[in-house]
Amino acid sequence: MTSKLELAKKLKALAERGVGGEALNASEALERLIKKYDINVECLDDDLQLHREIKYDARIPFNDDLSAQIIWKLLEEVGSKDRRLSQRKRRLRYGVLYIKLTESEYAEVVMRIEHFQEDFRKNLDAFFYAYLKTQNLLTKSNGQERELSEEEKEMLLKAKRHQWGIEKTNPTKRIN
Repeated sequence: MTSKLELAKKLKALAERGVGGEALNASEALERLIKKYDINVECLDDDLQLHREIKYDARIPFNDDLSAQIIWKLLEEVGSKDRRLSQRKRRLRYGVLYIKLTESEYAEVVMRIEHFQEDFRKNLDAFFYAYLKTQNLLTKSNGQERELSEEEKEMLLKAKRHQWGIEKTNPTKRIN
């Protein structure tokens, strides 16, 4: 896809700077290429890479690794793995990742981070509940005696699936 994108960028430049039939032919070839390979037109104008700050909530476990992995995956998809990613944690509340991204890459990264962090948090909640249940650490006050919402039922179902993969451990008793 990257070679097709490069070809599309060259055809666009030729269509804009070419003379007469050369520009017209390049423009028609560009349209065919865009349709055939479903190329995002925004990618053709989006060569300017700026240093971007991507903030994440450092209080949530694995958020820094998750955010970095999302960025690396996007760069792999667009065929640009040669960029450096730096990180700095600020205070205790949030951290910041720094990387050079185009405007559309930045928008895509922010959207993916928001989506996957929310999904990860929900799965982490389900895993935590499953862990407590497997290790028999739930108290009677954790029990549900009221009608559960659809979201709570879904979380408990996820927890049940997570529970199957958790090994039950028994700590050595220290008091009698």
